[in-house]
Amino acid sequence: MLMAKGLIGGLFQIALFAVFLLVPARIWGGTWYWPRAIWFLAGYGILVEVSIIWLARVAPASLEVRFKAPLTKKQPVADRVVSSILFTMIFAWVALIPIDVFHFQLSPNQVCWPRFWGA
Repeated sequence: MLMAKGLIGGLFQIALFAVFLLVPARIWGGTWYWPRAIWFLAGYGILVEVSIIWLARVAPASLEVRFKAPLTKKQPVADRVVSSILFTMIFAWVALIPIDVFHFQLSPNQVCWPRFWGA
């Protein structure tokens, strides 16, 4: 049951990242098809799900602790404030990536791996 709950939570996390990457790509770039984001989501998804399976088998107590809400009344106010700011900044950062790629273009284009390795 713990592993199933973890895997579903992992899928929810991947879906949340997909929304924060692909919705701005659709708005600013006019497309849902962004191969680099899809590859990132696939790789991130594999890492998340494998990590959850590993934790469920090796350290189930650690996985169970991760299911608790990140913000609780028991935490000091400073911790709740900093955690809220951190979560907001992470999701804003992920949402700004497609806006930069498709609209602002402030970051330089990255080297394509096959050219980098000489293939």
